[in-house]
Amino acid sequence: MKHAKATKTTVRLSEGTNFLEICVTDNGIGSDPETQYKNMGFGLFSIRERFSSIGGEFTVLSEAGAGTRAILKVPYNLKDSL
Repeated sequence: MKHAKATKTTVRLSEGTNFLEICVTDNGIGSDPETQYKNMGFGLFSIRERFSSIGGEFTVLSEAGAGTRAILKVPYNLKDSL
């Protein structure tokens, strides 16, 4: 909310066969997709690196003036959780 100037945020959790997906969407100011990863702060970079180290994915989709969507995909093994 602070950086995006968003007034609405939606969080969705869904489950796939071997993964959980968390999707956070806002209606904020968004950013230019050409520069979003070039200007990625340490916090976002750190999240991407941590998810990558466990076989997960972190994606940020944004368009200037049209909000942002951050998608976190976390793998899990159902057999290990029983």
